Amino acid sequence: MLDLADVMVIMVSCARYASEYAGRGAASGCERAAAAGVEVKDSEIGALTATIAAQRSEFTAELAARDERLAAVDERIAALEAELARLRAQIAKNSANSSIPPSKDSIEAKAKRKKASSQRVRSKDRKPGGQPGHTGSGLEPASSPDRTERADPPTGCPRCGAGLSDAADAGASWAQIWDVPPAELEKVHWILPRRRCGCCRTTTTPC
Repeated sequence: MLDLADVMVIMVSCARYASEYAGRGAASGCERAAAAGVEVKDSEIGALTATIAAQRSEFTAELAARDERLAAVDERIAALEAELARLRAQIAKNSANSSIPPSKDSIEAKAKRKKASSQRVRSKDRKPGGQPGHTGSGLEPASSPDRTERADPPTGCPRCGAGLSDAADAGASWAQIWDVPPAELEKVHWILPRRRCGCCRTTTTPC
């Protein structure tokens, strides 16, 4: 393959040859040699241009395929991040911030709840139950109960154990118990009268 330096050498040689012999035929041969060198160079440049175009097309296709792969990877990462956020939110749920029963709490949540409850120190002067001045919120007594019963008077003092058969009457208090009576099995015997049709003689029993 001839490069540009070779072509220049050929042209210089031809010029020298033409000047020495000053012949028309020699000058024509030099021009033909130079033209042949240019044609060779043009063919090489065309082949190189075609090779570059093919490589560029291949590189463009590889870039497009890479972009598709990157888009798929980004989509997968987004899905995994969403799943991770959902699992973290699920793990963070306990009986204190959701409707999960305490029995379903994790070991960590149970330990945290136990630690928080153990840090509550009751005052020595504070008695259990409702405090003085606290308004109760129990059931209101029924103004017309279904029935009224009288309990037997106490027979002994719960403090000292003395008998109360001859003790002085201290009045009476009251209490109400709301309860659902137990279900009872009821056996009912029914008499079912029958009638016979005078037209078709069909006997009918009430359902």
